[in-house]
Amino acid sequence: PAAADRFYRARLPKVAARLLRLGWLTFGFNAKLALDFAAYKRAGSPEGEPWPNEADRGREALALATQLGPTFIKLAQALSIRTDLIPEAYALELRQLQDAVPPFPSTQAKEILASELGLPGGAAALASTFRSLSTEPLAA
Repeated sequence: PAAADRFYRARLPKVAARLLRLGWLTFGFNAKLALDFAAYKRAGSPEGEPWPNEADRGREALALATQLGPTFIKLAQALSIRTDLIPEAYALELRQLQDAVPPFPSTQAKEILASELGLPGGAAALASTFRSLSTEPLAA
């Protein structure tokens, strides 16, 4: 319990910083979504009619998921086949993530890996930890 308490207390600033970043990045999208909802309500919430700007919001959701990183990309990939949960316009856009995830540099991936494993010496220390580590991604 004490070790867990120290671990999570040390991560609190990282969690707070990530939450602030998420709030900052998603604020514009959420504000536009709220305005679309208000317009839909003013129109009388017509049954079977899409919200205003649904196609635009779908494109923005795709860009936002990509910008937010791997966890959100995976979530968007899973949601892209669930038209019972999200509008078809969103699903169509998010399906692009099924096979076209934008890559990021292998050096950045190695730095993240070394940091998460707590290896002193950064990415250079990965060579002493792993027998081999490919520089090319295996899949999107």
